[in-house]
Amino acid sequence: MIKGTIDRFEGQYALVEIAYEEIFFIDILSENFTVLPSEGDIIIIESIKGISVSDEYGFVSDEVKKILCMLENPVETLILIDKDQTEERKSRIEKLASELFED
Repeated sequence: MIKGTIDRFEGQYALVEIAYEEIFFIDILSENFTVLPSEGDIIIIESIKGISVSDEYGFVSDEVKKILCMLENPVETLILIDKDQTEERKSRIEKLASELFED
């Protein structure tokens, strides 16, 4: 599995930040999601066209990056929203914002 964060939506695409050893972005066609995520959601990409995708020891290979690029088009895929990690991230951001802006 590969995890990413929904950075923003541009037209019919979600721009997703993938942060492992390096940070890179991919576009995912909105129709490839069974449930449309929101900005800031953590997603889990399990498979694309029946091909299981995963990081290897914290590194995403060039081969996997090529497979991830298939998400720019309609493909059979399994993408889930990691609700627990998304909530944890949102709580952490809210806490930092309240500390930053307290009187």
